[in-house]
Amino acid sequence: MRLIAEQVKILREKRKELLAKKSDLIEYYQSRDLNSGLEEIRAFCSDYNTDVAISSYHQELAEIDSLLSNSSFVMNRDLDKIDIGTGFDIDFGDAIESAILVEKNVLGNTNFIFTSLESDLGNAVIGHKKGDEVTFKVQATGRKLTVKIDDIKTMKDKYEHFILEEKVSERKANGVKVSDIEPVISPSQLTLLNEEFNCTSKKRKEEIVKILDCYRVVEPETDDSIEVGSNVSVVLQDGDETFERDFEFIDHAVSTEIDSMYVERISPLGQAIDGLKKDDTFTIRRNHMPSIKGIVVGVHNSKVNGDRRVK
Repeated sequence: MRLIAEQVKILREKRKELLAKKSDLIEYYQSRDLNSGLEEIRAFCSDYNTDVAISSYHQELAEIDSLLSNSSFVMNRDLDKIDIGTGFDIDFGDAIESAILVEKNVLGNTNFIFTSLESDLGNAVIGHKKGDEVTFKVQATGRKLTVKIDDIKTMKDKYEHFILEEKVSERKANGVKVSDIEPVISPSQLTLLNEEFNCTSKKRKEEIVKILDCYRVVEPETDDSIEVGSNVSVVLQDGDETFERDFEFIDHAVSTEIDSMYVERISPLGQAIDGLKKDDTFTIRRNHMPSIKGIVVGVHNSKVNGDRRVK
């Protein structure tokens, strides 16, 4: 199965939610009577089948982990014709609807903007271009429909995307270079590399092995300044628009990092916030455009293993 960035984001967010619920449930059991609570905890740790709620969370987690481990990731979308990951507008005559073509829906029909290749419409429009008229049969009713592809979304900023979809030269701030002296990644990036390794090509596997051999896995210090691995919240003001972003700060992308979930040190935002602390303000300067003002509203430096360096 092939997954696009929007689907991967949904799966990862659902996984995070389930892990939190499972953790809360375990904490609840630990607070109960020792004779019942600890007994159930032991059973949970051994086979996950004693408690229905925990078992349900575990099953959902297993399904999500299987999807992420066994699916390939669409790193480059076709912006000329409709393929997996391409966004498009369909003119039904009385209304125009937007969609993104995916191979299959994940976690049920999670988002109305996704049109699956398994659907009547998705199967009909794949391979077509802007302006094409397509006739297809709606299997549920037997009715035939003729629709027109009104537009294909050619702008990358319309999508969620894996950071590596764009070349380093297109992502970095002016004059910033990716350091070759001591390349580093965060623990969560290591997890993504391992996840990708299980579902990618032989050539990409070789690249991942080289990264794992050459890169050092680091965790941030505990002084709450922004470093590789920090979870950061900022508020940005772009003209009259103010919005908040939550992300992990990394040196640079190496795998399936999604642009809304990670910010690279080499990017304009990354350069502006590197080393800052909570309540620090910053400015992102842009060529021929007004600057973006910002303030750091939160920095969380958690330790995965309690060490500065993780081997």
